[in-house]
Amino acid sequence: MPLILGAFCAVLWYKGFGPEDRELFKLRKTEIEDLAAASEADKSRV
Repeated sequence: MPLILGAFCAVLWYKGFGPEDRELFKLRKTEIEDLAAASEADKSRV
């Protein structure tokens, strides 16, 4: 059972997500907050 689950997760990771998606998973919480703040600043300028 663990082997099947591991194989499923591996296929999902490599076939289901592109490089951009994987970068999002690697972001730290502080980096996400910084991106959100920058996005809010861009919206307020418009």
